Amino acid sequence: MTEPTKIKDILNKLRLPSIRKFQKDLLEVQKQWANLIPAAYLSETLPVSLRTGQLKVQVSHPAILQELSAFHRTEILIKIHQILPHLCVDEIRFCLGGNHFKSPSSFPLGDVFPEKGPREAIEGRRRARRGE
Repeated sequence: MTEPTKIKDILNKLRLPSIRKFQKDLLEVQKQWANLIPAAYLSETLPVSLRTGQLKVQVSHPAILQELSAFHRTEILIKIHQILPHLCVDEIRFCLGGNHFKSPSSFPLGDVFPEKGPREAIEGRRRARRGE
């Protein structure tokens, strides 16, 4: 008589192909990331998961998170749909990341306002938009 199959084993067999697909899709996004994100943010961001149409991206600094969420989210989604049309990405979530980033002093807006830090750079950009 054969031993009954454990439910855990059946569930693992069912789940494994979908996990591999998510990993494969995420790897594809990571390979194309330089073409999807504005160049100034490339070293400050990392796509970490892609599930059910939601791409999760870790960001190195709160100011960058705000900038990407407010001004670049739609642009990145459009590029994903153009470059990787077979992926069904409907949403991007930005979150603060781990230790794999450079220090916050390497904030990309420092090039725009080199004598200022990240907070001052954001404020300077806002004033420039308002024409002050």
